[in-house]
Amino acid sequence: MSIDTPMARAMALPEILSGVLASLRDQKAKSSLASAARVNSFWFACAADVLWRRVSGAALASIANIADSRRQLYASKIDGIKFHSGEKGFTGRPLDLCFARINSAGFDSYELEESIKVSFKQRIQPGLERSVFNGEEYLDEKLQLESQYRDLGFESEYRDAQLENEYPHIHALMNNLGKELTDEALLQLISQTKSLRDLSLCCGSFSCEIFFCVSELKDLSALSWSSEIYPVTPELLSETVAQNPNPFPSLGSFSSSCTSKAISDIATMLSRLTKINLGLRDSEHDVLGPLSTIESLRQVECTFKCSHASLSGSQLLSLKSLSKLEMLIIWFGDDSDHIDITTSPFSDAEFHELVSALPGLHNLRLGFGCDLTGQALLSLSAKCPDLARFEMPRGLYCDLNTLLAQAGKRPLLPHLEVLDAGRILTDDTDDEAISDFGLARQIRKYFPKLESLCVENTKKRDGCIIEAFDELAWELDSLSL
Repeated sequence: MSIDTPMARAMALPEILSGVLASLRDQKAKSSLASAARVNSFWFACAADVLWRRVSGAALASIANIADSRRQLYASKIDGIKFHSGEKGFTGRPLDLCFARINSAGFDSYELEESIKVSFKQRIQPGLERSVFNGEEYLDEKLQLESQYRDLGFESEYRDAQLENEYPHIHALMNNLGKELTDEALLQLISQTKSLRDLSLCCGSFSCEIFFCVSELKDLSALSWSSEIYPVTPELLSETVAQNPNPFPSLGSFSSSCTSKAISDIATMLSRLTKINLGLRDSEHDVLGPLSTIESLRQVECTFKCSHASLSGSQLLSLKSLSKLEMLIIWFGDDSDHIDITTSPFSDAEFHELVSALPGLHNLRLGFGCDLTGQALLSLSAKCPDLARFEMPRGLYCDLNTLLAQAGKRPLLPHLEVLDAGRILTDDTDDEAISDFGLARQIRKYFPKLESLCVENTKKRDGCIIEAFDELAWELDSLSL
């Protein structure tokens, strides 16, 4: 006998039931999702869509021996699949399946069993948007296909068209093979994959010829270049322009290791960037000034990986022209404790002038040293109300007790989730004025979404405040369960 209640009627709607079951799709809840699929045919249809949306190669192996029609039913629900090395029991039978909804595929071909080394072209579907390849299987596969077309006597132009039809939507190739991948193989792959849109070359010794080839890709929108031998230098950029007067016509995101001298040429060549991430090998030349001329930038990340880095207030203020900026990170390498970081005085007034020009900031991380006070937080509150992350462990030294006592009733930064400062109390703070938990509650009141509060110096009372804040957060989380 069916039960007619508002809950039962709601759960009889596929859009509501599917939404509920979608909350069970993480790995730990897979067994509950499988149980839900066995309730009845209606629940099966909703649960199976969620259960088979993203799978591994092992999942295909698990259905290898059931009826073909049932195997195809599951395959038709898959929109993402990843094949891992070491997967057992995989057979060639899944090659007969059609993956009509698939848009994401990943292949890790290191040390795969022979039975799993299958042809990628039989997995591809017109809707594929992103592919990640680890290993040389795909390169061998594609180059072998190209060779087959040549052996069959097709003209070069026709052969290239056929290759493009076989691999219509390969937009992302990520490589971390280091010296295992030859320049020849990579050059052939890149030159024949005209639709490449997202290319990341890292942990390798790629030559300048690869860079020249990549610069000609008309659809490339994102490039990460980390050649150990050929970092981006003025010489490399000059040679690129000499070979291709209009390089990287569609590039919007660029990440690279480079010299500071190259930044001016990068800004000229890639004037339409919206995102840039630079690992700087030196700070001999102004970096921020040239970047400030790329007015379309929304994300800027500069990490200095050198023994000495110097910045001036005027260089920092040049960033005011980037009014669309949402993320600004000026940081120093992993071994930053051993980097000699110098900067000219950068005052609260200069900080206010900078952030006043960047109202859309969501993420602000500054690793250089200076002596900003609580006034910097007031500036952010007034000018960057949507800020979610603020880290300045070497430059922000404020007395939160005094600041919050004068803050009024409204939250200072209602969306702030991460705050990392040098100190949140000063030596002048009256320790008797408020308890550790009292100040922690005040911080929670004025930064209601704050999840992480850190200070550089935890040896003084600041550390006790952090502990009180974390304990208070834990108590609030427990109450919400």
